[in-house]
Amino acid sequence: MRIAGATLLILGFVLCFAIDDWEFIGLFPMVIGLILLAIAERKASALALAQAASRAQMEKQAPRPSQKQLPTADTIEVSSEVLQLLEKLNRSSKPR
Repeated sequence: MRIAGATLLILGFVLCFAIDDWEFIGLFPMVIGLILLAIAERKASALALAQAASRAQMEKQAPRPSQKQLPTADTIEVSSEVLQLLEKLNRSSKPR
């Protein structure tokens, strides 16, 4: 619809200035082109609003993890191999 509106707008503009006796006839395609552009813009803004509303609704419905479900430093168990590696790393990094 935007392409048709822009085409009619340009066609009407050309008719207004190219042929001396066709100024009045050139106004009709210009008016129709402007109307089509306004309709296309209104549809685009309505579509953007609908998409934003659906995104907001989806975010409301999405389950959020509670603080109890999230792992913390206290709840994470470290294996003995990892502890041994950390001890070796600490010993090797100490200045002698």
